[in-house]
Formats: sequence, C-alpha cells, structure tokens
Amino acid sequence: MAPATFWGRLFCMFYALFGIPITGLMLKSIGERLTEAIASLMRFIDKRLLGREPRGIHIKTVICVFFIVLSMLMILAALAMDYEGWTFFEGIYFGFITLSTIGFGDYVPAHPSKNESAHPGFVILFTAITFLYFTVGLALVSSALLAISRLFEDDPPWGFISLMNQGDPDDDENEDGDEVMKEKCQAQKNAASKENSRQP
Repeated sequence: MAPATFWGRLFCMFYALFGIPITGLMLKSIGERLTEAIASLMRFIDKRLLGREPRGIHIKTVICVFFIVLSMLMILAALAMDYEGWTFFEGIYFGFITLSTIGFGDYVPAHPSKNESAHPGFVILFTAITFLYFTVGLALVSSALLAISRLFEDDPPWGFISLMNQGDPDDDENEDGDEVMKEKCQAQKNAASKENSRQP
C-alpha cells in the first residue's frame, strides 16, 4: 500500500520525517536494554555459577544475541510455512529482509486476511502478536549491531584497531620517523660545522 493523493503523500512525508527517527530511537533504546540485560546475565553466570571473573562478555553477548535472532528467524519461517504456504527458505528470507529493515515487499503475510470468516478477535490477536514479534526482532537486530560495535570499541579482536582510539598509529610512526630524520640532519650539520672549523 502507498499513498495515492497529494495530501496523503504530503502527510506521509511529514509523518516519516518525525516518525522514523523516533522509531529508531525507540529500537535503539530497547536494543541497549536487551544488550545490557544479556551482558548482566553473562556476568552473573561467570561470577555466581562458574565462580570466576567475567571475561569475554562482549563476545558472549554478540553470540547470544545472534542465537536469539537466528531462533526468531527460524520460528518465523516455520510459521510462514504453516500459515502462508511459503517454503522454509522463503520464510527465512522474509524474516531477514524485514528485521534488517530492508523491506522489499516481495513477501507480505496475507494470513489471516485470506480467511474472510476469521473471527475479529483472532485477527486482532494476530496483528498484536505480529507487532510485538517484529518490534522485539528489530530491537534485537539493533542490539546485535550495538554489541558488535562495543566489541570493536572495547576489546578489538584479531588485531583490529579500536575506532575509539585517539589519533592514528601511522601518524605517530610518521612523527617518530620525522624526529629521527631531523636528529640525523642536525647531527650531520654539526659534524660538517666541526669539520669546517678545523680546516684553516
């Protein structure tokens, strides 16, 4: 569905201008809370259950969030097979495209609108569950991206340089190299001046 009239399109533009940032802020906030909750759970497991100092919390959080997102995609694909008659891959594809906010619109759930005799209460329940499912899913994807960014900021793996570091290491190396060259030039000048002073 898309607006077809001038006023409908104008309203849609203004509504999206404010609605998209507010929605993004909401999803980011929910994602942050989910990430913090999962990280706290990981610390609790390390400290209380395993009796050791928490370590690798960000990596564990990323793995946990991705596992939850993957589980949600698989559940959605199973429901799509049952209710929409799609293949399992089509359900996974629809879930990924939707939760990553790409939203091509090539797959759209028709259930329960296919069934004209569906009870209105069931339609309302279906709509509410769908809304909650995708809200949580979008927040989890936001949480996954946040966890990845924190992973690279706080504990950059595989030798990557943290984006939060001030200055560029290459600049430091260049500055060190420049200082060495200046010292060499100064030493050569000093040596040359000494040689000149010795000559009659």
